[in-house]
Amino acid sequence: MPTEPSHPYPCPQNHGSCPLVDTCLPKNSRLLSCLLMDLPPQVEPEYPIVNRPLIPQDIRPPFGRYSHGVEAPAGSRFLFTSGQLGISSDDSVPDSIEEQAEICFENIRSILAAGGMELSDIVRLNAFVTKREDMRRYMNVRDRFVTDPLPASTLYIVTGFTRPEFLVEIEAVAAKVD
Repeated sequence: MPTEPSHPYPCPQNHGSCPLVDTCLPKNSRLLSCLLMDLPPQVEPEYPIVNRPLIPQDIRPPFGRYSHGVEAPAGSRFLFTSGQLGISSDDSVPDSIEEQAEICFENIRSILAAGGMELSDIVRLNAFVTKREDMRRYMNVRDRFVTDPLPASTLYIVTGFTRPEFLVEIEAVAAKVD
């Protein structure tokens, strides 16, 4: 096994250019790690190659559970959602940011499922909240729905939406290799 990867890809566990990239990448990415190190694959992967989180060591670590960037593998299929508001299918709108955010994420889960994807395929989230004091409550809900590899994520504070009862809107981009 070489002592350095042949490509300077950072290790997702923040080990820099890691000579042990195979032990640092998720188990279902063994093929990717072998390709990065120019080695023949030792084991056929049980799952497709996954999206790769990017957290460079030369910039400040993320403030929360997200990645600074996510690289989708070549040949990925992308799915883009429209912004989802906290409104139920029966047109009811809960009063709390937490309940509205849960509805947003459940709607995103349904859209992804319709496209043959899951929450773990999300590579980018954009969220919009109307009150600075709701940021932490939104992030607590988001953290229950995001999975590894963590998506890139941006949170905006906005003055409002089309109806005053809406407190949060979330849009997602997902990528998956079939």
